[in-house]
Amino acid sequence: GREDVYSMQLQRLLCGSYSSVAMESARLWREVASHANSARDCFWVCQQLEEICPASSLHAHWAGAWATRSWKHFMREERVNITKKLPPSPMPSELLRAASYARRSYSQCFGPRLWLPQAQQLGWPIQLVAASLREEVVVKLPPRKPKQTAPRRRMKCYKAASVCWNDARHMQVEMEEVHRPTLPETEAMSEFSAALQSLFQVM
Repeated sequence: GREDVYSMQLQRLLCGSYSSVAMESARLWREVASHANSARDCFWVCQQLEEICPASSLHAHWAGAWATRSWKHFMREERVNITKKLPPSPMPSELLRAASYARRSYSQCFGPRLWLPQAQQLGWPIQLVAASLREEVVVKLPPRKPKQTAPRRRMKCYKAASVCWNDARHMQVEMEEVHRPTLPETEAMSEFSAALQSLFQVM
């Protein structure tokens, strides 16, 4: 069935008091060079810290520890494959997830610009650093802009009534082509014009 996210978060929140036990367990597994078990406990600690103190320095530390232990476990298996003369295997998805998770945790706590110096301080090899940056180098193409077409059946309101866009355009052309009506010149109008001209000449 579908997992209940809220119940899982509540369970992690209630188990937060046992985080110190998991931290000590991860340290002891590291001391005996059992990196797979240590990475498992580091992952459990990160899940608890997401509910208790996310984006904190403690959270970032254990996220880096999870990726470091996962890398050491992967390299141990690679050495075994070399002794068996087997071809090298790609990084597992769990290791890629741990590396990306560590980068995000450190970036949320200290800022993204400090990630590379911090990865160097952790002693990460270049392969693991590149794995943590895989999400950053994904090229995102800009969204295609829709083609601008002439509006169809767009309504334009006038004082008298509403007409369609095309009808209004034709009406405007017709109005531009029609000349303004002029009053016919009569004898009275010609005499009035002559009087105005004589007035301006006197001034």
